[in-house]
Amino acid sequence: MLKGYLMDSGDGLMELLEGRRSSIDDDEDEDDGTNSSSSANNIIEALRDLEFQLSDVDMARDFHTLGGWPYLIALLDDTLHSHDTDGMNDNNDEIRALVDEIRALAATTIGTAVSNLGEFRHWALEDVSSTVNEMRMNNNSDKNEKMTALSLLTRVFQEELDQRTEAMAGGTMAVEGPSHTVAMAKSRATFKLRAIYGLGSLLRGNPTAQQQFILNNGPDVLVRNVLGTLSNVRGPTADRSLSRLDYKFASKVLALGEDVVMDVVLHDQEYIQIDGSTTDDVKE
Repeated sequence: MLKGYLMDSGDGLMELLEGRRSSIDDDEDEDDGTNSSSSANNIIEALRDLEFQLSDVDMARDFHTLGGWPYLIALLDDTLHSHDTDGMNDNNDEIRALVDEIRALAATTIGTAVSNLGEFRHWALEDVSSTVNEMRMNNNSDKNEKMTALSLLTRVFQEELDQRTEAMAGGTMAVEGPSHTVAMAKSRATFKLRAIYGLGSLLRGNPTAQQQFILNNGPDVLVRNVLGTLSNVRGPTADRSLSRLDYKFASKVLALGEDVVMDVVLHDQEYIQIDGSTTDDVKE
């Protein structure tokens, strides 16, 4: 199901959008408003069901053993959701919101699967670049780039920083973000909450992932994202629920930071001491 969507995400997104519109316009399809024969159409329902299934430790272990993990992580890669192809321009905001919803569900499912269990800690740093590059096919991205659940979830927040920087052209962070509609802004804010949940599940109780996160400037990315989010001017007519989501996101980031600090205080012996004399092999 996940691979099927990734191999044909452009058509899948359009079919899903049309199915949702149809379910709103009439009640002919009371189940889910989509064509059950299309695997891409059902990606959202599939992820919801998968998240429930992976709350079971044995199911999560089997899912990883059978090779599902890389495809779940690949859903976080924005380039694999073909929402910028011809014919989608008229529906761009709606498509963008759907992509955010799919990526949010993937992040939630990742967090549930890991469940802070020591046995699953290494999944955070498992390289899935071969699967992502396979799905990208002719994409001119860096084929040598290592991609993990940790790096792709961190990239979610770096992407927004990059978009905000581009939008403000070097000015203050207190500008309207890249979202153009209330629905799109809500989908983005919800996605960030789900992403920080997934990131927290990978980091809490995981010294190796925490140190990799620090080496890759993850804390700086999160702090700058929070500052940009809280200083974002939405305007006097903006939906108040957006501001509540912004503050909730900031509180989640703060809570994660406190938990990581507590991990270091309580389990400092599990952390590798990295300084100027540390060899590259040890850092790796």
